Amino acid sequence: MTVTNLVSKFILTLGMVFAISSVSSCAYLKEAIGLGPMRPKVSVEEIQVMHVSLQALSLAVVLNIKNPNNFDLKLKNLKYSMVTSKLTLAAGEYKEEIVVPKSGASKVKLPVAVNPSLAFSIIKQLVANGPEVLATIAAEADFATPFGDTEVSFEETKALTKFAGM
Repeated sequence: MTVTNLVSKFILTLGMVFAISSVSSCAYLKEAIGLGPMRPKVSVEEIQVMHVSLQALSLAVVLNIKNPNNFDLKLKNLKYSMVTSKLTLAAGEYKEEIVVPKSGASKVKLPVAVNPSLAFSIIKQLVANGPEVLATIAAEADFATPFGDTEVSFEETKALTKFAGM
């Protein structure tokens, strides 16, 4: 085998490795150099206690979604779980489509029904501790962009507020 053939095979192999690695990190590279969508910033603004009874506890998780792009984003799906005092209070999916305007923000009020078997213990904590009861929300949000779909994961801990509007 000649040196020219070895060099040609080396260049071909190097090109294949580069092509494979660039496909797997294409979205990241596009975002890094400004050719693709930037990821939206999702944060938990507050967790409101909407309804309290001996059998049920209903919450509203208010999310703030900031879109840093110069095009609208559409929230397509949100999978979430909520944990407090090491107990999973709720888990579910939110599938209502929300448009987040270009270079703007949108608020999403996510209704959360707490597992009835855990509602009583959380209600006791709320009465005893008020807003010191903390809940952690972990979620994955799927957004549609002109460049294809993008996923954003986030986790945040907030205090439960006693009643909406307080």
